[in-house]
Amino acid sequence: MGIWFLIQSPNKGCEYLTSAINKWILERREIIKNISDEEFNQQKKSIHTIFAEKDTNLSKVNSRFWGEISNHSYIFDRQEKQLKTIEEISKNDFINHFEEVFFSKNSKRLDLQLSSKSHSEE
Repeated sequence: MGIWFLIQSPNKGCEYLTSAINKWILERREIIKNISDEEFNQQKKSIHTIFAEKDTNLSKVNSRFWGEISNHSYIFDRQEKQLKTIEEISKNDFINHFEEVFFSKNSKRLDLQLSSKSHSEE
């Protein structure tokens, strides 16, 4: 489990992009700390709606099941579990989780940077 960001730019080098990611995370920290109960609940409802979407054809069912098999997860009721988690999560749970993931002493981070020759001077 984890969070990953894939950032690409034809104009900016790795250092700039890493700095932009760090800035974005810090901006989200302030937004999350100050989120109102109303906004939090609205976001929860939006995510719930997205996750509750039923498979519209057999191809989507097939993809979902084979995704579980290919990842060796075998959690075929993942959708129900995610919906239950969304319903149960509180604003404080979310804020504390964000802090734990990005800003605690237990956080781990790996940055992988690939540069083209045109950005090697940066």
